[in-house]
Formats: sequence, structure tokens, C-alpha cells
Amino acid sequence: MNASRKEDEGDNLLAEAEKKVAARSGFFKSLMGLSSSNKEEAAEMFVKAANCFKLAKAWTKAGTALERAAETYADISEMQYEAASKYSEAGKAYKNVDIKKATHAYENAVNLYSDAARFQQCARLKKEVAEILESENQNAAALDAYNAAADFYDMDDAKSNANSMRIKAASLNALEGKFAESADMFESIAQNALGSNMLKYGAREHLLKAGLCRLCISDVIGAQRAVESYDSMDPTFATSREGKLLQAVVKAVDEGDVDAFTNHVFEYDSLSKLDEWKTTILLKIKNNIKADEDDLT
Repeated sequence: MNASRKEDEGDNLLAEAEKKVAARSGFFKSLMGLSSSNKEEAAEMFVKAANCFKLAKAWTKAGTALERAAETYADISEMQYEAASKYSEAGKAYKNVDIKKATHAYENAVNLYSDAARFQQCARLKKEVAEILESENQNAAALDAYNAAADFYDMDDAKSNANSMRIKAASLNALEGKFAESADMFESIAQNALGSNMLKYGAREHLLKAGLCRLCISDVIGAQRAVESYDSMDPTFATSREGKLLQAVVKAVDEGDVDAFTNHVFEYDSLSKLDEWKTTILLKIKNNIKADEDDLT
């Protein structure tokens, strides 16, 4: 396949489609406009152009052609779903070369899907936007997108998926230094999980994360009270591996014992490998203990 030839073919199809859209001009265009069938033909031509650009890996041109297809379909009342679909495809094409254009196209798709009550598609695209933004370290914007995805999943009664989006949001919140807010979010997630037979066994993980966030704000008394409340929320928490770790690190922080803290974390990690998030948060807590030690010397 000759990529250059395919790109030229796409350019020609794009130009033809634009001519078709602009076919009626002046007074008659303002009076009558394009017929739905002509608009649909133009949109299909934009899609053909996009397919040529995809084969040539000309991703910006592919995205542009798909956006033009979406705009043309959107002008036909019964083709709103097609318009949303093409905006989504445009986002996928742009994702290869231009993150900003990709997220903009996805947001246009979400708006149309939302109007049509296609909440699952909205959630999927909001998740995609969130992951793109997170990969670019735009955590604040990613947080909003994850929360929006969770809300859309709730509207579609997909509780497990909604829960996973809120976990992502709470985790990002903590990495942004909003530990109290993140702790509240993890506690709410745990409470919801305990009300579901399918999700309840994950509650102890969320409670552990909530407790670690409490420790990050150097509030040992608050963390101790939180541990007590977690035991009431989930009677299995105190005897679980997660519960024992939280109790141990709270005690180590209270006593300012870095060695005990390190030993408890090492012991837990040898049985349940720490993920990157927990490692980051535990390191912050450890550094807080060291800082407190330095203040006393």
C-alpha cells in the first residue's frame, strides 16, 4: 500500500465532500439549505476520506475529516447517534498526535450521547478522557473526568464500574495532596462496597487507604478514631491483613518509631505486594515521622 497515494486520495475525497456541503450558495442555500440526503452523502464522503487518511497514518487529517462528518451528521435530526460516533472516532484518531484535540472530540461525543441518554457510552468516553489527562499529569482535570464517568455509570446502573472510577478519583486526589478529602472519598467507597455482596470484600482495601490518608495529614488521634470507626463499619477489618497493617502503622506513627513502621510495611509487602500508590503514601508517612524526629532533636 502506498501511504502517499492514500493520503492524496483522502485529500481529494475531503475536497469533494466540502464542495457537496457548499453546493447550494447564496439566496437558495439560506432559503432551502442542503437536503438530508445530500448532507448524508457528504458525511459519508468525509468518512471515506478519513479511512484513507487512517491507512496513510495521517492522523490529524483523519481526525479533521471525522469531525467534519460528525458536524454534517449532527445537522440531520435523525442522525445524532452517527454524529456522536464520528466524534468518538475523531478522538481516537487525534489521540495518536494531539491530546487536546482528542479530548475535545470525545467531549463533543459525550454531549450528543448524553442528550440521547446513552449513558454507558458517555461513561466509557469520560473514562478515556480521564486516562488521557492522567497520562499527561493533568490530575485535577483527570479527577473531574473520573467523577463524571462514575456519575454516568451510576445512571446506567453499573455500580461496579462507578465504584472503580471513584477509586481512581480518590487515589488521584491523594496524589494531589488533598488527603482529608481523599480519606472521606475512600470511606464513602468502602461504605457503599459493604452494602453490596459483590463489592464488600474490597472494603478493607478502601479503609486501609482512607486510614493512610488520615496519617498523611499528621493527625494521629484522627487516624486512631478512624481505625475504631472502621472496625465498626466492617467487623472483619480488625483481623484482616489490611486492618493489622493500619493499626501497626498508626501505633508506629504515634510512637515516632521509624524502625517499627518500616518493619511492619516490609512484612506486609512480603505477603501482599504494595502497589505504587500505597508505596508513595507510605513513604510520605515515613518522611513525616522522620521530620517529627528531627524537630525533637
